[in-house]
Amino acid sequence: MEVRAGTPRLGDYALMVIEENDHVLVIWFQSYNESDYMGALVREGGPDGDLVLRYRFRYYAPSEQFNPFDENDRKNWYEARLTCSEAEAIEKTDRIVEEMAIAREKGWGDLHVNDRIFVNGGGDAVQKALSKMPWCHMKFEEAKP
Repeated sequence: MEVRAGTPRLGDYALMVIEENDHVLVIWFQSYNESDYMGALVREGGPDGDLVLRYRFRYYAPSEQFNPFDENDRKNWYEARLTCSEAEAIEKTDRIVEEMAIAREKGWGDLHVNDRIFVNGGGDAVQKALSKMPWCHMKFEEAKP
């Protein structure tokens, strides 16, 4: 497994990037008092592509008014290239997310949301799945070269 840190960017704010031919299997999301976690298990380039876990931790900036698109929140991005099966990747990520919930609740406050969303599709499937989530705020922009 290879882990890379970075900040994929589109426009002027950091976000999770789903490439045109990516096939997203599962999305995980957890929200706490002052932070959240989002991860996606992806087959790069399509259903037979490399298995990659892209995830980020977001730490909310102090603010009087919540704005999901402001650039003041700190977001740390990571990527892990996996060599295991899809089933094993889902199982291992589930365990990590469960342990994170236990550890973070003890130190960082209440767990407000703990979702796992099976997508099994491309960008349109991700958009459809996430649009049903009350915690998801979407903004669409054209990709810049």
